Amino acid sequence: MVDSQREEILRLLAQMAGDPQRQPVVQQSELIDELLPENTMLLLSMEELNKLLLYLGFGRITDSFFNYFFPQGIPSVEALEQGVNRVRKTSMLYFGNFVGGFQGLARQTNVEQFIDDARKVPDLTRAPARMDAMAEIEHLTQEQAYALGYVTQSGMGQEELERAKNIGRANAERYLAMHPVDVYVGASMRNMRTFNETDTLLRKVFTNEKSKGIGLRYFNPLISYLDDSTQKGLLESLMLKKASVMLYVAGPSETFGKDVELAAMLVQGKPVIAYTNKRFRKMAQLLRESHPLRLQVELATGVAHGIIVLDSAEMCAQVLHDLFTNSLDTYIEEDDYNYYLYEKRTGSQIRVVTKNTYLTNAFWDFFQ
Repeated sequence: MVDSQREEILRLLAQMAGDPQRQPVVQQSELIDELLPENTMLLLSMEELNKLLLYLGFGRITDSFFNYFFPQGIPSVEALEQGVNRVRKTSMLYFGNFVGGFQGLARQTNVEQFIDDARKVPDLTRAPARMDAMAEIEHLTQEQAYALGYVTQSGMGQEELERAKNIGRANAERYLAMHPVDVYVGASMRNMRTFNETDTLLRKVFTNEKSKGIGLRYFNPLISYLDDSTQKGLLESLMLKKASVMLYVAGPSETFGKDVELAAMLVQGKPVIAYTNKRFRKMAQLLRESHPLRLQVELATGVAHGIIVLDSAEMCAQVLHDLFTNSLDTYIEEDDYNYYLYEKRTGSQIRVVTKNTYLTNAFWDFFQ
């Protein structure tokens, strides 16, 4: 085995453990010659991998760790790199840093169960069959739903308005009883045009075969109503807690309530999908890559969560499908300042790990 290949293996292991600059703590060359002999095919067992980790000064891994991240063993440098990449992405997703992620995962006796428990979005392909609760939600016309807004001005007649309110009240009661809830829709009702666009978007998203096929339950605040606006706010707060994912529908100007909802989901560690009409490219850029607070820290763990930004109903349905079938595809990139975990379909930053050592030490000293 040539030195460059040997060095690459040691580099990958140090990268997996979160310290890519780590030098061996054992100086005897005989050990590395024994573990990585020259001119032979690479075939690392878990025992040999643990010896290499100890050689570099890192902790050992469990059987479960090895079998989960290297299910085919390690027959090549490429296989090692693929497994290391999975470890690093998992560390970013659930730990927010590489060192703590490796240490946390390496000691797990059941890595698959740990990840299942850590996920905030249920895998509906593995969930038991459930009733179609959405069939109980009664539809409102766009004009009726717009008239239920607390800050809108509708010219609807009193009799028709009362009929719409009765439907909205019944829907509110059904939403209160609905559990679980998969998606919370964050949308504003400021004018008829944006309201109609939102209503059309939701129809396209939730009747798309990708989302409809997994039976998503979603809370649509536009068609629920309570006579008191404070009570409606409490209803929506409860649904934010119940829901696994938020669909944030961006408008020409954002509102206090919707932005609060977005932040509330991120600090719970739950995914947020932001739909931005193609007219609002500046808003998409702000949410995707410009605003310093586009990533919000999950208060319980310290993991920094970003937003999945997209601009079509079809892509929204696809990403919802990926989230609720545990098939979201991601990749890691870095610049001079940070490592970023991107959602592949949309190119959205969903996690970040900083390279600033002082910030890292201060941050994790507080959260751990």
